[in-house]
Amino acid sequence: MGAGGIETTWSHDWPFAAWFSLFLIVGLLGWTMFTYRRDRARLSRKRGNLLLLVRMMTLAGIFAAAWGWQEIRYETDLPDLIILADVSQSMNEADGLSGSRRIESWKHGFKKKGIENPTRLDITKSLLGERSHWLAQIKRRYQLRYFGTGEMLSRHRVSLEQSDSEIASLQATANASRLGQGIKDAVHAARGVPTVGIVLFTDGAVTSGPSLMEAAEYARHNNLPLYLVALGSREVGRDIAVETVLVDDPVFLGDRIEIDVSLATKGLVGETVTIELKDAAGSSLSLEQLEVQADQPIHSVRFWTEAKTTGIQQFLIQAAPVLGERDTENNDSTFSIDVRDTAIKVLLVSAQPSWEFRYLKQLLDRTVSDETRRTSIELTTILQDSDLEHAAQDHSFDVVVPIRREQLFEYDVVILLDADLGRLGRSALEHLREFVEQRGGGLIIGAGPRHFPQTYRATPLQMLLPAEINSMHQPHRDKILTESFRVEPTRLGLEHPVLRLETASPKPAGVWPELPPLRWFVAANRLVPGTQTLL
Repeated sequence: MGAGGIETTWSHDWPFAAWFSLFLIVGLLGWTMFTYRRDRARLSRKRGNLLLLVRMMTLAGIFAAAWGWQEIRYETDLPDLIILADVSQSMNEADGLSGSRRIESWKHGFKKKGIENPTRLDITKSLLGERSHWLAQIKRRYQLRYFGTGEMLSRHRVSLEQSDSEIASLQATANASRLGQGIKDAVHAARGVPTVGIVLFTDGAVTSGPSLMEAAEYARHNNLPLYLVALGSREVGRDIAVETVLVDDPVFLGDRIEIDVSLATKGLVGETVTIELKDAAGSSLSLEQLEVQADQPIHSVRFWTEAKTTGIQQFLIQAAPVLGERDTENNDSTFSIDVRDTAIKVLLVSAQPSWEFRYLKQLLDRTVSDETRRTSIELTTILQDSDLEHAAQDHSFDVVVPIRREQLFEYDVVILLDADLGRLGRSALEHLREFVEQRGGGLIIGAGPRHFPQTYRATPLQMLLPAEINSMHQPHRDKILTESFRVEPTRLGLEHPVLRLETASPKPAGVWPELPPLRWFVAANRLVPGTQTLL
């Protein structure tokens, strides 16, 4: 194939089969040799050789004319060359241009276009633009196919006439960088079409999907060369970004609010950064110092504040900019919390009046708001083994557990203390599971010697337990327990607000080591994934 895309072939229109052609050629050659030997005695050696040459040339001319050989020249398409441009958001970073005189001249060209700090995408556009000399040479030899790759490979093919305008309109807006998958998709797009290779302009940042090494191996197995044009600085850009903010919502007036913040850092290993929690007025509520560790690209910071006023409260998490940070728009995040001053409705269910039941009932009955001096908890108590007259003696007692869905959804928390689920009915248990999954209500299950965990097996509440029910076992009812143990908070439990007991003790564990030991508990050997162990 020539450089202009012209290919030459030869063809003939000889109508006979190949065996007949071979037989005819051998026969004619034999006849010629026989004639030459017959006439050799009457001719000189020189004249005989000349006569043989003339006869051979005559036969060659006859065969050439008989076969009908002819030259056919036709124009062919050029092979494809796939050009991939990374359009993920990391291509919007400006690394600066410095170095050789050629780069300085290139930088001056960007200034003429009004671009002071060209981004990686600007450099890509310049390399693929209409004035690119190297690209003009490639266009003479290959048909170029342009694709953008970020979250997915663009599926349109760009013609040569449209390539310049299409390249100029490229935007790096993809939220994810799936370069490996983009290369694989480009290999699929090359199937059935003569393709000489893939050229990828990228900064090499892959956030999800196959890696570049995996994609390169895939291209090699498909005999398709892969050429990478690396963009960006060798130095890691310095940046700190607020990724996520997790907080309970809504909360109640006077609650202590826990705020978990996730931070992403780049190029700040060994340095200390400052993160601040502010209110809507911009006043600082809390300040934390974070030392960036090498093996932790995502860091967690925890703040605490108190719900002092009701209504929708606005807050701001702000990370102080670091020296050399170019992008500071991701340094802060705003969020809101709904603070309510309504009573929490609690449903307490127990089969028997155990010590835990009596203590918890008295505690919840005495709970009063510090500001309004009103009862902050509306308690409804169900004692399954009590008689009907007992409910009339206490305003918080009721006779049966509410089984209707709308009645159950009026509560905020349901506490089951060794309750007999067999008395509740399948319908009530289904509604209680929906109370947790759909309404987001709180469910507290307390173990007991009579009904837990055996009555929870094969019920709608089994899937809500934090451990596999087949791995749970409790001490035998007739066994005398002589060994005791102390409850200790885990590392996660030490930071949880529920377990922060008021104490003047300087010990990190607070008053937990000073509490009396226990002897009875239900053991659970296999926890459900996602379970958090606090004690």
